[in-house]
Amino acid sequence: MANQLSGIAVILFIAFGSLTFILLFIFAKRQITRFALKSGRGPHVMVGVDAPKRLRLEIERRLDVIDKIRCEPWLIKQSIREQFEDPDLVAYLSPPHIYRMKAVDDVRELCKLISSTSNKRSRQVQEDVLEYFFRLYKDGTFPTITVETLNTFLLLYEQARYQPDEFLYPTYCQFRDLLHIVQNDIIQSSKNLESKGAIHKSNISQLEEAAQADESTKPLLTESFASSGDSVNKFTHETSV
Repeated sequence: MANQLSGIAVILFIAFGSLTFILLFIFAKRQITRFALKSGRGPHVMVGVDAPKRLRLEIERRLDVIDKIRCEPWLIKQSIREQFEDPDLVAYLSPPHIYRMKAVDDVRELCKLISSTSNKRSRQVQEDVLEYFFRLYKDGTFPTITVETLNTFLLLYEQARYQPDEFLYPTYCQFRDLLHIVQNDIIQSSKNLESKGAIHKSNISQLEEAAQADESTKPLLTESFASSGDSVNKFTHETSV
């Protein structure tokens, strides 16, 4: 009887030991997998691990470029933009955050307008809008706009994009009025630059025409000097005879 009990105890001990080992193994494997997935090293097997070295380097380069891709898409559709052109509908658009989205899109269009006047005035994707406009202000891009007007315009843009305060139709109207002022100033300054460029080109063309006229008169002068020299030689020859 004692031998039977000891044999059963050994079997139970082995069974419980095996079960404990299996449970610990499963738990350890799950923990290792969880920590591996949480780590920033990516998947367990690298992409292209069996590929040639040149192809593997190209794959890694393209994967690294993904983090550097930046894009600023348009926030509202063309159909909603057309509703903003209708004075009977623009005050009753819903939901209210449409006005915020339209303000952000308007600033993006304004940046494109500024970039079209000069490549030096273009804005990078990651460049802050406030820093961009104040940089343009220091460069003299807005000759007739005061810094207070520009600051109010940019504060309304910041309110539309970041602030939790309400940005409804009256606020958008204030923003739109300042936007028109900035646009008109940019268009006027670009026209002034074009007129100055046209005057500069006309001055250059006049100088070129004057230079060509001087070059055309040189052969006549040489011929006149040559003819006068021949007459002098003839006169001296006759007098000597």
